[in-house]
Amino acid sequence: MKLGILRHLCQFFSPLQLLTLYKGLIHPCMEYSSHVLGIPVTQFY
Repeated sequence: MKLGILRHLCQFFSPLQLLTLYKGLIHPCMEYSSHVLGIPVTQFY
């Protein structure tokens, strides 16, 4: 859901702003879930 919102915001924000939003909102959730599920973080990249 957050990725969809970020995709729709791409028309309003610069790439640097989108990257900042991704690193602040989406990446921490993915990193947390990788620890909970036991998936190495390197598989997300």
